Amino acid sequence: MANPPPILALPELRNILQDKQGVVCLHPMSEVETRKPGFHEVLLRLLNARGDEIQPRQFIPTAVQHTMMPWLDMLTLDLLETQVRVLKETPPTPISINISRHSLLHQPYMDRLQSEAWKDLLPHLMFELKTGDITRDVTVLKNLIGLKAGGTTLCVDYQQGGTKAVEFATNLEFEFLKMSFGFWILRI
Repeated sequence: MANPPPILALPELRNILQDKQGVVCLHPMSEVETRKPGFHEVLLRLLNARGDEIQPRQFIPTAVQHTMMPWLDMLTLDLLETQVRVLKETPPTPISINISRHSLLHQPYMDRLQSEAWKDLLPHLMFELKTGDITRDVTVLKNLIGLKAGGTTLCVDYQQGGTKAVEFATNLEFEFLKMSFGFWILRI
């Protein structure tokens, strides 16, 4: 059995983020009821100095350990902005973005989403969160409500919260529930 790829070291992650070495892929998601694709989930892939793809399992542990998730989420926005503006003219939308609690608490990230440049893009985005990220901090809830007021759609990840996810999604007026291990989404 092959050894798992090594975890990215902090200095290398910082360099990659500073140089904006990454790509975003849009993976189709399907609604459970219609079984038709109608959404895309954004998948961030970092690139090393040679241009090789770095898997999320190699960089996310370092980002979490060193509280760098907001910078990963900012890079996702940077890389996604052009694609969103193009897709806005030719659906499918919304485009689902995984967002961490740390980003919802990071003022530069929130300022960016609430800027004039992003104001017209928010209705084309769907932010996906884990149940635990929603319940840990009242500021997260406040910022989610602000994004929703700006026209964005909200989705909670069922895999991370089970029946509790359904309860939160219903009470907070989330529109979608992401089903486990796949690109299936349920309108609630």
